[in-house]
Amino acid sequence: MPYTLFLVEDEVVTRDGIRNSVDWNSAGFRWGGEAPDGELALSLIEDAPPDILITDIRMPFMDGLELSRIVRERFPETRIIILSGHDEFRYAQEAMQLGATEYLLKPVGAQELLATLARVSAQIDQKREEQEELSLLRSRLDKNLNVMRQRLLIDLVTGRLSTSAAVDEAQKVGADLMARCYQALIVRCRVTDEMGHLARLEAYHSVRQRVADFLGGRGDVLFFVKDVEECGLIVKGESADALQAAAARLAQQLTTRLQGSEGLVIGVGMGRMAQRLSELPQSFLDAVDAAKTQTGRQADEWPRISLSPHRLPTLDPTAVIDFLRRGEPAGLDRFLDAYLGPVSPEDEDAAAMLEYLVTDLLVAVARFARELGGTLEDILPERAELQALVRTGNASPQLREVMRRLLTQALAYRDLRTDRTRQIIDRAKSYIDHHLTDEEISLHTVAAEVGWSPSHLSAVFSNATDETFIEYLTRQRIQRAGELLRMTALPTAEVGRRVGYANPRYFYAVFRKATGQTPTEFRRNGSTVVGTAEIDR
Repeated sequence: MPYTLFLVEDEVVTRDGIRNSVDWNSAGFRWGGEAPDGELALSLIEDAPPDILITDIRMPFMDGLELSRIVRERFPETRIIILSGHDEFRYAQEAMQLGATEYLLKPVGAQELLATLARVSAQIDQKREEQEELSLLRSRLDKNLNVMRQRLLIDLVTGRLSTSAAVDEAQKVGADLMARCYQALIVRCRVTDEMGHLARLEAYHSVRQRVADFLGGRGDVLFFVKDVEECGLIVKGESADALQAAAARLAQQLTTRLQGSEGLVIGVGMGRMAQRLSELPQSFLDAVDAAKTQTGRQADEWPRISLSPHRLPTLDPTAVIDFLRRGEPAGLDRFLDAYLGPVSPEDEDAAAMLEYLVTDLLVAVARFARELGGTLEDILPERAELQALVRTGNASPQLREVMRRLLTQALAYRDLRTDRTRQIIDRAKSYIDHHLTDEEISLHTVAAEVGWSPSHLSAVFSNATDETFIEYLTRQRIQRAGELLRMTALPTAEVGRRVGYANPRYFYAVFRKATGQTPTEFRRNGSTVVGTAEIDR
């Protein structure tokens, strides 16, 4: 690629001599133009910045010094060669200080000029190579950071990272996790048409790309790829109402935008709102369940649910699993009233909504059985009867009774396994209590210790203790920190380290949120921690 030259010289003889003394094309250069002074030259240079500017110093209107200063500021990639007479050396020095690359004394011979241009060209080549290498490194760094961000978000929503570790990792990879509340969404695609492996992968990739393109550069949404079929979103908000509205609107937009994908069933699942990062795993599990329900993954014998996209976000896909985990038989009828409430016989979507709700019920019961270590068959679901009744298109008493019987059996199954559950929860609590100093303790490590899946332990722990895994872990750590602050003279940072908070600032923030006081104030005031609040002695 030839280098473009531009010459600024007020002496016509010198200008003609330089232009005509060399076969520029053969020498690897392209003559880009010329001007008799800096003022005329500047407008031409701005239209097409040259690679190399050759300029005299002393010219009328705008001299070479002023021209060099302006070109250096506006076009830093342009190399400048100064032409000067014997009595102008002082000006040449000033030009070099302004960023000129070389200077030549007039008169200039062709060989001397070509030798100087060769040196300048070599500098340009070196600079371009450095820029290409830097661009390549930046590209690789961006890819690596993106991979690290993806891994961070997946570890965060699956409970593999403590909050402090997640905050530290987010700073390293340039991810902004900070917000007042969060909500997880899952976009799940399922291939329904017969297609080859590569075509299937291309279809999945197309959905992920469309989601990413739709999100664009939104700062309130963090996007990650969970697996081939699913991608996840963490929606951030500054208030509960605004977040829920934004998440519902986003779910509806994605559902509408993606539903037309040929040969694919799309589900957009929403999780519950999380007040803190540590609650995101539960929101994530809810969203996964909801997306799976919408695509009918656990009930392949059921046909595709042809519910209008705008109706999906109005249904609550977490209601059944929440009732099975926390509800009692006495509340069954009240639950079914609310669950079947959205179905109206006059609604044109009545049959589709019933189909959705019954599929959701079967999926939730199957998942609940697995959480308790069993299978759907252990609860003896009335699948054939349900399928026949749902075809009627209305919430008949018979359908309601079958659903009630199924839920009753599920609750009874839960109660039969209560003793074993209590033993497991006690083991989990004991493990937590003996590993408070371990910053890396997480839902995953405790689940591995007791031999349950993280999702199973999370659900059962919350149901058995009326607090989440993270809430219990935090409460134990804060209680232990209070004891150390009261009974020892250890520095605050060391107290934090001994209860699993390696980051002093994070320990400070957690302790203050839990007790209403900083660690220093707590020690000075002689307070006692009770639960996750504090009282004066």
